[in-house]
Amino acid sequence: MYQLQKEISELYQGSDSVAVYYTKLKKLWEDLSDLSEVPECKCGTSCGAIEKILSNEQRHKLIHFLMHLNEEYESVRSQILLLDPLPNVNKAYAMI
Repeated sequence: MYQLQKEISELYQGSDSVAVYYTKLKKLWEDLSDLSEVPECKCGTSCGAIEKILSNEQRHKLIHFLMHLNEEYESVRSQILLLDPLPNVNKAYAMI
């Protein structure tokens, strides 16, 4: 998990196209997800904890994706960050 987190944090678009960058990032996220466990809510009610955890994870992925894009995408990055609610990372990629 350490190595995957390190690779994710060090991955920038650089000379790659947005498609190549996103594909690399998505593969790393999938590999990390395979090693991670989503907690199970056993409170007997619909507390929304799992949904909140997954929502936070999606937001974290979106921010990482946008932060590590090249500067030429600054205007579209700003437009995406102004959306309410924020899109998921897949939609943000499609917008770019």
